[in-house]
Amino acid sequence: MLKKTHRLRKSKDYKRLVQNSRSYRFGALSVRVKPNQKNITRVGVVAGIAISKKAVVRNRVRRQLQEIMRLFLKEEKVRQGFDIMVRPDARAISLSYDKLRETLGNILQKVGVYAN
Repeated sequence: MLKKTHRLRKSKDYKRLVQNSRSYRFGALSVRVKPNQKNITRVGVVAGIAISKKAVVRNRVRRQLQEIMRLFLKEEKVRQGFDIMVRPDARAISLSYDKLRETLGNILQKVGVYAN
């Protein structure tokens, strides 16, 4: 689980991200990134009903993506100072954990927040 300091928790944070950022898509994932004034990266995963009607399936994908981001932050693979929102689509439920990790790494690299 992501630390509280690394989570996007407030509705206004998500609204700011949606209004003032650009969306990047790669495979089954869509990512919105915006620099913040803090020296910490915060992450939110939005798994809506468009993925699946079953909450079990949505929560599984959400938990997997949160764990991948937690490991990226722990291994310092993501630069600090960004708000990141990850939105999987219906294709994400058929992807394995390793494929999700690879896809998320690729999109973060494309956006420019992935530190090599």
